[in-house]
Amino acid sequence: MEKGCTLQILILNPDSTHVNFREIDENNTDLKGQIIQLIHHEKLFINNLKEEYRSNVEVRLYDTYPSLSMTIIDENILRVTPYLFNKKGRASPTLEFVRKEKGVFDAYLNHFNDMWNKSERYYP
Repeated sequence: MEKGCTLQILILNPDSTHVNFREIDENNTDLKGQIIQLIHHEKLFINNLKEEYRSNVEVRLYDTYPSLSMTIIDENILRVTPYLFNKKGRASPTLEFVRKEKGVFDAYLNHFNDMWNKSERYYP
């Protein structure tokens, strides 16, 4: 944050009907509560930042069935964790992609940007 980077956090809307489907797929009866807790932790994280860095962070909620979790490290490294049936995200393998011209990295980055543009600003 001190170097001017931005942090975009995209989270499944806990009130989305897709939460129910994912709870069934993951055999997880408390996914909605876990998402609400995650949002709370993100708020705490942002509130604990120095005031001048808070504007570099934005949380948005999306409303579609999630197929993966994604972490974009920088302009060249991206990690993707697919949601597997009957598995929680942390029990699934994580794949790492390095940016190459017209490669998988760009496809996932475009996917993130499409989701981001369709999502609703939540916080701050």
